[in-house]
Amino acid sequence: MNSYIQPLNEYSQINDIRDFIKAGKMPVRITGCTDSQKGNLIAALNAKTRLIVAPNELKARELFTDYLLYDKNALIYPAKDIIFYNADVHGSAIIVERQKCIRRLLEGGEVTVFTSFEACMDKIMTPDRIRENVIRIDGDTVIDMDELAAKLVSIGYGRVDETTQPGEFAIRGGIIDIFPVAEENPYRIEMWGDQID
Repeated sequence: MNSYIQPLNEYSQINDIRDFIKAGKMPVRITGCTDSQKGNLIAALNAKTRLIVAPNELKARELFTDYLLYDKNALIYPAKDIIFYNADVHGSAIIVERQKCIRRLLEGGEVTVFTSFEACMDKIMTPDRIRENVIRIDGDTVIDMDELAAKLVSIGYGRVDETTQPGEFAIRGGIIDIFPVAEENPYRIEMWGDQID
């Protein structure tokens, strides 16, 4: 990828933009770039966190797809589909994509997120509120199954007989299955009393 980015280093404007980013003079707004150059320019700026806001969802997805050439870990933060969002026709795909972005932003590290203007207008919880609702379970955690079930329901998980999609959990005897919203697969916790086996 360096061969795509290296020619841009010769332009003083690129270095000026990098200096603005390093100095924290944000946000940086760049105009006049053709669509075919945008992914190249974004990759060349070397910012730790990049938020790319497109005028609409279609343009955001186009930019995201082009940018995957430079960074396979880039994410898309989609807008809610107003027509189908409340009808649950869309499944959980939009929620999963949004939660992956939120998770990566909260974890820190380098991330590039593509979104649209309409997605930026959605109200979401504050980062502090999201952090307060994170459930951490390790081998030493003592689990009260009723409390865990109540906490999962309070943060939007659905209780089902068998987990098949993100945002669901099931408790059967001493087995707890949780399908985190931002994960590809569910987790299984096997209990021995209130201790994790």
